[in-house]
Amino acid sequence: MGISNTTMILLASFVVALSQIPIHLADTHQAYKEESFVDMIDPKIGVKIQNIMGNGSGEQISVHCKSEKDDLGTHILRPKESIQWRFPPSKFLYTPFNCNVTWGQHSVSFDAYDFWRDSDNTNRCMQCVWSVSKDSIVGEGLWPYPDLIIKWPKN
Repeated sequence: MGISNTTMILLASFVVALSQIPIHLADTHQAYKEESFVDMIDPKIGVKIQNIMGNGSGEQISVHCKSEKDDLGTHILRPKESIQWRFPPSKFLYTPFNCNVTWGQHSVSFDAYDFWRDSDNTNRCMQCVWSVSKDSIVGEGLWPYPDLIIKWPKN
């Protein structure tokens, strides 16, 4: 006994309709964040790198992030600008996203997302936020305080 074509079409239409309904979830980084029903069923990891430096002329940063499969290219961020992306988590394929951030003569390379650190049993973050300042690069996970701090190297 199989499912009729009409039933399949109705089911597919229902899933598409549900995916258009925004669901508001509390988030530590913003008042509310919209996610669709499909995101709830098939969650994606979000990573955001933001330049929180002041408005001076030399305060833009260069950000280049990549994984083994995806190279997001180089982005120049002026103060108060950010880059963000989403991807599906994988328990079978280790998917770190490594980023190189350059500010003037300073350069730091770090994993903006690391499966073993950020998800699985730790559940550190599904929306990983990195804030770049003149002092350091600060990572925020689910906790309401910064939990990873990377200092700029002294030149």
